[in-house]
Amino acid sequence: MIKLIGAGQFFDDANLSTYLNEIKKKLLDSNDLKTNHIHLIVDRSYMVNAKALGNCSIIINNGLLSVLDTEEELAYVIAHEIAHLELDHIYEKVIRAKESDINEDARRILLGEAKREQMDEFKEKVYYTASYNRQLEKEADSLGLHLYLNVYRNTTAPLNALSKLKMIGNHSTLAEELFRPFNFKKNPFDFHLLREDISIFSKESDRVLFLARDSLLSHPEMEERKNALSERLSKLERDTIVQQKIDWISQSSKYENVFYSSEKKFYALALYEALRLKHEYPRDKEISTYIIQLLHKLHDDKRDGLFELYFSRYTKGYPQDLLMVHNFIRNISYQELIGISYNYLGLTRNFDADNSEHYKLLISTCEKMNQEKQADLIRQAYFQKFKTKLE
Repeated sequence: MIKLIGAGQFFDDANLSTYLNEIKKKLLDSNDLKTNHIHLIVDRSYMVNAKALGNCSIIINNGLLSVLDTEEELAYVIAHEIAHLELDHIYEKVIRAKESDINEDARRILLGEAKREQMDEFKEKVYYTASYNRQLEKEADSLGLHLYLNVYRNTTAPLNALSKLKMIGNHSTLAEELFRPFNFKKNPFDFHLLREDISIFSKESDRVLFLARDSLLSHPEMEERKNALSERLSKLERDTIVQQKIDWISQSSKYENVFYSSEKKFYALALYEALRLKHEYPRDKEISTYIIQLLHKLHDDKRDGLFELYFSRYTKGYPQDLLMVHNFIRNISYQELIGISYNYLGLTRNFDADNSEHYKLLISTCEKMNQEKQADLIRQAYFQKFKTKLE
């Protein structure tokens, strides 16, 4: 935890922290719990997930905040994680792992020191542990729903929240419309760049070493969880109370997804989120800064032969739009990337004449295209605007 804090892994926003703690307080004050001192932490990770830790902390990933639409959905997620703490699930997992000595068994297998009967015993331990963890998730779903309903009356939010867990990106489809910012009159977008690559794998193997993948799942299938909640909720009077929107959280979280994914070189996700933001807020020229910075990073890594080190060939769970962006960054050359950057910043709807960073990006773009005269003209325009020289 300390290392992660030092590495800037956690998101520090006073308004967001206050809001999350208000939701937590509602849940704790309305339920008779032994767990009262809980710390909520926002992780910058783009993964749509949340988890409870043994030190009475709950980590909520920024990626989760970017897809939740209402306070009620967020409250159910927090209630689910509080339930894990209340039921001592984290402690039980640690004890069981220690008693089973499963890590030592795994070490022997990986070193080739295990006999066949030891491997069979290890397999049974792993399957039992996964099954046990799935049962804990069901218990947390059940208690979490109880905690939630003691505060909130809306009966659709818990199911909506579950539907969004573990998803990657937004599953609404813009298709080719997503790439409109890269379609120019003189240089139309080449949609051939979106072609699929047969070396990309959209499905996982059904086995992990000698273990069946479906038996390793730590969580029940989402449909199974939703069906269990639906059965309980169906016995309640359906409530149509208008839910409290949290657009201000999801919007800022989408921007953070761009920053974090770019930092970690998850280029497909970063560009996907940036293009969706451009579609949602077409007049926000600051988004253009992030898009061009991303294209420059991609250009440099492709030019320097580093791209393949970060490019993922596994796309399970990707929505259609994310797959298209994934194909785009795989197929495009670094020369084409810098050409798109030049044309993109050449449009007044994208270039912000009051933003010094846009001048610098355009100069860098011209230099990478070996257009030194054009770069000098932009330096002159920069000097006239900001009264300082750029090298």
